[in-house]
Amino acid sequence: MSLAALPKIAANNRDAKEANIKDFVAYELAMRAGSPADATSSVYSLVARAPDSPVVRAVSSMATVIAQSGISIRVVLLDTYNAAEDHAAASLADLSTCDVRVLSDTRFTAAHEQLVLSPDRLWIGDCMRRDPAKRDAFEIYHDGDTIAAGHASASFAKLWAIAKPVTRLQTASVSTEVIVAGQAGAATQPRHSNRG
Repeated sequence: MSLAALPKIAANNRDAKEANIKDFVAYELAMRAGSPADATSSVYSLVARAPDSPVVRAVSSMATVIAQSGISIRVVLLDTYNAAEDHAAASLADLSTCDVRVLSDTRFTAAHEQLVLSPDRLWIGDCMRRDPAKRDAFEIYHDGDTIAAGHASASFAKLWAIAKPVTRLQTASVSTEVIVAGQAGAATQPRHSNRG
């Protein structure tokens, strides 16, 4: 195998992780539709390494559907500087249904990424000091596990309490639909070249 093929492998792995997480969130939303309101949570909690982590990208891409289900999102990020280069993409920090905080203490790099969707449904990823695009990165999906979800929720609450709020670049009144519509518009705009 040539060294030039390695970045493509990482990209494919990142895309696969993102797709699997999106499927898991979609599954949870479908299960929620058939559950009594008191059996579900109105908040998703997410702990992630950076804005370009596959779990953040998956949740961002589903922000409209999540918001339409009456769910808000709380996010704790370890690093906000390692952002994706696509500035037109929807950012969780710009959504009115999302609260983002930053945990700048590097001692927490041993913590695992996690997404708690309900009192018994969560995803756990590799520790935050590892690149989530690595092929051997750890991840596990828990469905129907109240103990694991309870531990993850307690862990999130502690991290949330010590993390610092992120200053929004846009006003809090920006809706999910506006962000996503802007993203779609940017994708259809032709790119201009400076060639003469």
